[in-house]
Amino acid sequence: MEDSIKFLIAAWFWLALVMSLFWGIRSTFLFANSRNFWWKSYQFIFNFVGSFAGWFCFYVLLVRTHNNMPQFQGFVGGDILLFAVSLLGLTGHLPQVTYGLVEGFAEIAKRAIDKLTK
Repeated sequence: MEDSIKFLIAAWFWLALVMSLFWGIRSTFLFANSRNFWWKSYQFIFNFVGSFAGWFCFYVLLVRTHNNMPQFQGFVGGDILLFAVSLLGLTGHLPQVTYGLVEGFAEIAKRAIDKLTK
């Protein structure tokens, strides 16, 4: 287990780059099937950055917990957030979750404004 964690820490950039490129390229075919070049570029960047952010959080979490294995003595609540963001980013769902949260807050603000103005 110790060696596999050291390998992930050492090779995380290449893993992150390859997988983020995969998610970015995949998104251009999945979400932008008949759109123009700019929409496909947007989808690529949106999903590439989301995946890379997940890999970055995974790296930070590995480095933080690596020295405290297996007791997790230095484990704090922020590590749960790092784990959640890394899980969403590694699986390619971080961009969609981010977009959904922004849309949700916009809808809440719109309804609040409607109630205040009536």
